[in-house]
Amino acid sequence: MKLVYSVVLTAVSALTAAQALAQTLSRSVATENPLCEININNEMKKIHVWYSLNNLDHINSWKVQVARLYENNIDFYDETCNKIKLSDAIEVLPNSTKKVGMLVRVARSFNSIYSFTGVSQDENLVQVPNNKKACVFVVAPYGPRQMDRMDWRLNNGDCYSTNYGLDLYFK
Repeated sequence: MKLVYSVVLTAVSALTAAQALAQTLSRSVATENPLCEININNEMKKIHVWYSLNNLDHINSWKVQVARLYENNIDFYDETCNKIKLSDAIEVLPNSTKKVGMLVRVARSFNSIYSFTGVSQDENLVQVPNNKKACVFVVAPYGPRQMDRMDWRLNNGDCYSTNYGLDLYFK
């Protein structure tokens, strides 16, 4: 009888631990990217893909500007689900991350091309006009979950992308 009770108690403990782990994992996955629903012409749409802008610099901020290069059917949103003005730069503070979501307003084709351009805020631009660290990430999706990318490092910028170009690193 003790053996059966011990086995049942062990099974219940394992089940409880597994449930706690599943809840923790579902919470962390759910909070990894913001959940945004945007009203486009009375139709609720979700963010298609989230990008992480990661500043690995311990001292200086980076300013990142998003641009649509081809087709005008996409918009970008911040972590609080507010539309990003493409004329504004997003400041990514030292050792921090910002999320940018891309929403397809009208699915036309996979001809949209867009970019993320980051410039280090390390010194006064007047003093070093030709040595400002910068990085450009160009994204050209060609199918669902498929995208072609180009990453450029300019003026000794140490930038790269991982996770199929969804995580962008500036330094």
